[in-house]
Amino acid sequence: MSDSETGFNQGASRKKTDLCDTHDVDRKAVGHLGEHSGLKRTVGFKSVIGLNLASMLGSCLLLPGIANSLSGSSAWLAILVSGIAVLPACISKGELATAMPFSGGDYIYLARAFGPLLGAITGIGVWLDLLFQAIFGLRGSTEYIKVLFGDVDEYILKIIGVCLLIGVLILNLSGMKWVKTVTKWYTLLIMVVLLAIALACFGSDDSTNYNYENNFFTEGPVGFFETAAYVHMGYGGLTKICALASEVKNPGFNLPWGMFISLFIMVAWFATVTSVMATLLDDISETDYAPFYTMGKAAVNEGMGKFAACLCVIGMASMGNVSLLAVARFPFAMARDGLVPLQFEAIWHRTSAPWFSLCFCSVAIGICIVTLPINRIVKLASSFKIIIFVACNIAVFVFRIKKPDWYDPEWKAPLYPYVQVVGIIFGIALLCLMNVEGAIAALAIVFIGVIAYLTYGRKYARFMGVLKPEEYLNLVPLAYLEHEENKKNMDTVIDSRHSLSDQGQALLSFMIHDPAFLSDWRTWKHEEILFWFVHVNENKYQKYNLALGKSVPDYLTSGSDLKHVNDLVLRNLGISSEEDRKSLLEDLDELRIIEKPDELWAQGAADVESLIRTKGWLEMFKEKVGDGTNMDWFDKMSTEMSEYRKKSGHKLIVDLDHTSATTTI
Repeated sequence: MSDSETGFNQGASRKKTDLCDTHDVDRKAVGHLGEHSGLKRTVGFKSVIGLNLASMLGSCLLLPGIANSLSGSSAWLAILVSGIAVLPACISKGELATAMPFSGGDYIYLARAFGPLLGAITGIGVWLDLLFQAIFGLRGSTEYIKVLFGDVDEYILKIIGVCLLIGVLILNLSGMKWVKTVTKWYTLLIMVVLLAIALACFGSDDSTNYNYENNFFTEGPVGFFETAAYVHMGYGGLTKICALASEVKNPGFNLPWGMFISLFIMVAWFATVTSVMATLLDDISETDYAPFYTMGKAAVNEGMGKFAACLCVIGMASMGNVSLLAVARFPFAMARDGLVPLQFEAIWHRTSAPWFSLCFCSVAIGICIVTLPINRIVKLASSFKIIIFVACNIAVFVFRIKKPDWYDPEWKAPLYPYVQVVGIIFGIALLCLMNVEGAIAALAIVFIGVIAYLTYGRKYARFMGVLKPEEYLNLVPLAYLEHEENKKNMDTVIDSRHSLSDQGQALLSFMIHDPAFLSDWRTWKHEEILFWFVHVNENKYQKYNLALGKSVPDYLTSGSDLKHVNDLVLRNLGISSEEDRKSLLEDLDELRIIEKPDELWAQGAADVESLIRTKGWLEMFKEKVGDGTNMDWFDKMSTEMSEYRKKSGHKLIVDLDHTSATTTI
């Protein structure tokens, strides 16, 4: 069969496009930018509010009864105070999210601010925060199971919690991520139903003002503020939307105001149901772990109480499911940055589920369910959440004072620095009121983070933050030093050949890190597969251009074939170095995990370092190209990139006359 018949065309006159740059390939890439990136956003104002409320509701299904037992009928007021304490972190995260609209949320902001050493500590904190939300959801749901089936021994409840955990783990391993979407609308529905049940209790025979008249401050001011710290985890999901900042329409308005409005709604809802609960308790010092069962029973009858309990069981189990799905995100991002072992990137190829991270997190959750009482779980979860909120307030100080060139948030926190100072003071005060749990949480994060960095991260971390304590401590990561040296050598080579424009480098950098582009890997044609091979991992595999150009069309029909690639296939593709094959398999594992970037994909701080450099160019691209009708500017940039490729000596040309899109060398 001739070269032309197989799609190979040595020097033919057909229309060719340079894989790196020219019209069809680049316009296809730009299509991804327009469809998925910040150039076209899909999450509107109402969706921001809905997602925030859905993320917060699960925690609030158990807390009203516990809060009343801690401080008396003033618990609803403690909830208001706790909501006010959350507000500064909400404001700070609004600024951070619009400055770094990338998937990953808190870990990205903190790692970029504090660097790999403190990034490891804060990354562990973010991970533990989500972990304890999952624990609380699964363990808390068993309290409603208890009222459905009568008195059940504590060990049986723990066994039920572990069984729910196994079910949730299987669900996540099966790749059923659609459950997250169902959960969002379901939780919003039960929020309305449960509020109606609570309001109906005001006129019931069981309602009384006795506790408001006699048991308002049962534990005094200290107990009151301790309760405010205790219920802090009820607002844990408030800022999760920041991880989707790149998909939010008009983020400068929708993100901060969406969080403010959802916080106002949740504080009002949470305080209302807690105040109703106080009117129904004969002995407010006794903890009611199934408050909505009690409210349903008081409002109508036993049947309504059990109906409300069923809603809460499903709601809290769903919260555990979503939290477990999210908790796998941060070890994956940290593994990309070299802060934890690469095993956390391991995926089950059949479903693209990060099986190692999920199983590791599930074991940790199971141990906590069995060994920790529900009160201790709530306190630890609240402690971790407070620590992360304080760290985000400090991060705003770091970026504002250091003023890195790329830090240009679309929305800036008002009343800086007073809001952040108040948030930090509030957070530290609440943390101190958590007693031993707050100290345990802080020490655990610092200890685990430092050990992780010294034993692993220092050797493999590939980034530095705005703050660079590693330089003063002589603990600069070795992989970062090697990466900078390689980049310097590459820049020298590029300068000696041709000067590629900032726009051209920005396009390449964005494409190879863009989760939306990467998440479509199953539908890639030959030119996109080749583009990925050539440019992934800082162009590490460019030396195989010639071999890949000949072999990829023979071995890989479409992007879906990448899931079958192993060491033998890579050898057949022409990757001769065993070390490069191993590295490529790790890169492929990262690629295969990306199915829905808004659900699972998390970028590392090293990825964001590349993406940050593209932010200004993307804005310029939007302005100059607009809706795609003005392509002259883009064509000029494509031509320049093509010239660079010709002078670089690496020609990877794609024949676009055939739908097979095979390669010409």
